[in-house]
Amino acid sequence: MTLSELLNLIQLVVLSPEVIGVTVVVIAYIIIVNYVVAYRKRPAGQLKSRKKKGKGGDAAAADAEAAESRDDDSGDEDEVPPPRKRRT
Repeated sequence: MTLSELLNLIQLVVLSPEVIGVTVVVIAYIIIVNYVVAYRKRPAGQLKSRKKKGKGGDAAAADAEAAESRDDDSGDEDEVPPPRKRRT
């Protein structure tokens, strides 16, 4: 088998519909797997609407009020605990 025959055979194999189809499927699969691995859910606290700040701009009072509302144990037993952090 000469070099020109080998190159012709390689070209026919690479351009065959089966090889192209399998390549597209494998690339799509790898992209989807990478998306699933890198997906991060937003914390539940960020889904709530934010309060508008007043004209006074009393950020310390707003932070204290937010911390107090988070620490409040008012009997919400059906509340879901936050997910554990992954070890890397």
